[in-house]
Amino acid sequence: MSNLDKLQQINTNVPRETNVHMADGLVIKRPNDAPGAKQQTLWIEKQKSAQKIQDFMREKHNPNYFVPHMLEVSAAQLFAIEERVPGHPLTTSFAEGLSPQDISLVYRGLAHFINDMATYMPVMNQAEYFDSAAVAGDDKKFTFAYVLNHIAKYLRKPDIDLLKKAKALFDAESLNDASVVFSHGDMNEHNIFYDKTTKTLSIIDVADAKYENANEMFYRNYARLGWLDIERLIAEFNALPHARPINVVSNRYLASLRNALHSFKWSAIEILKNPKHVNNIRIQMLREDFDAVVRNYNTAKMHFSQKKMESVISVEKPTPSDTFSQKQK
Repeated sequence: MSNLDKLQQINTNVPRETNVHMADGLVIKRPNDAPGAKQQTLWIEKQKSAQKIQDFMREKHNPNYFVPHMLEVSAAQLFAIEERVPGHPLTTSFAEGLSPQDISLVYRGLAHFINDMATYMPVMNQAEYFDSAAVAGDDKKFTFAYVLNHIAKYLRKPDIDLLKKAKALFDAESLNDASVVFSHGDMNEHNIFYDKTTKTLSIIDVADAKYENANEMFYRNYARLGWLDIERLIAEFNALPHARPINVVSNRYLASLRNALHSFKWSAIEILKNPKHVNNIRIQMLREDFDAVVRNYNTAKMHFSQKKMESVISVEKPTPSDTFSQKQK
């Protein structure tokens, strides 16, 4: 792999973590500017993860999309080799030249790909995901409950009780909010190809695959495709049978509360992991994150209380036919 400079470089992502070269129907990937052993190891681990995911997706044998076979990952020589996919990157200009039939195949293929990717890891609700290993990594013991039990030195008991109420509201309301699903993680026009001759949609580069909030997956990740009608893609996706129900609707008040709870949790973890280095700045940051939780909790509580009240009023309000019947009596 020492003569890669002589091969055609085919990727155009900027900035890029990986350089991609073409050779005899294959693509050869190498890390871009990864001099340190740690960076090299991380790059190789991402390629190995991608290889497993691509093997899993290929075993689906789903005719609506194509995922290339990653043939080899070499830690010794720092390269990965996989099939080159057919077709052209789905840029906005290329997509505008596709027929309505081609566009329909693209939406259908993307919906199937997203649905199949979600089966690689269990679908979770946000409460399940909040303290999961996917979020915590090596800090598995630092659940929100653990944090509250050990951060009392820096917060008053009423503050702890308020945090517990905020988390309880989040846990309850998130059951009906957007699901958390395993997703591509880096969807852009250079990672999706379409071949007009063979009618083949191909998706590549799943090295950044990860869990994502289903709403954010569509409106942030897939929204990078400038030509894409997100609502049409969601409709195609919702029309498919799912292994576990997947909700893509997100409540902005709950999302703000979730983000505030996460920020507080990680500020507290930094203190708990490094108690000897706690200073006034860290304590102030913790207090600011706590205040953000309180603000978002009060707003969310008011919002959901109002929704429940409106729901009760709607149920109790007599229908026109009921009103007419009562008048007749």
